[in-house]
Amino acid sequence: MTTATTSRFDGVKAGSQNERILSTLADGAWWTTAGIHRRIGRGCRLNSRISELRARGFRIEHEHVRGATETRSHRYRWLDAPGVPPAVGALSSDDISPRTDEQRYRLYSVGHGNEKRLEASGPDAESIGVALFTLAQEHALDGRCVGVYDVFGGKHGIGGWLVNPFVGSAW
Repeated sequence: MTTATTSRFDGVKAGSQNERILSTLADGAWWTTAGIHRRIGRGCRLNSRISELRARGFRIEHEHVRGATETRSHRYRWLDAPGVPPAVGALSSDDISPRTDEQRYRLYSVGHGNEKRLEASGPDAESIGVALFTLAQEHALDGRCVGVYDVFGGKHGIGGWLVNPFVGSAW
């Protein structure tokens, strides 16, 4: 007996590469090409799948960024993402990848419905402070709780919240 599975995304086949891409982008955060491939596998022409999704009405933003190993990389985010609520105080391994000194500190914001968004990353507290000040000046954080995550801090050096946006208190 076979069980028919349906995708949680309208017009997208369950189990397809497009569904896996949307599941990855569903948090509304920026995802690099490498991050998406780590999550869904490398057997995918990502730019073609993104084009297909856009043709079906999914608003997916793209931008060129400086890559870790290349001079140019790409990243994507789903503008109308439903926002998957994270576990309280927890981040997935994709949230803290890569674990580099240049991206040691992560500035997150959490909005209505516990939808989490990576706002900025940097090597030190000063760079996060500058990002926080700039984002606040631009009103990009209005109505959102803010948290700072240290990918090397916390118990046993595996990462921990310096300021937890889910409970609004410093640890």
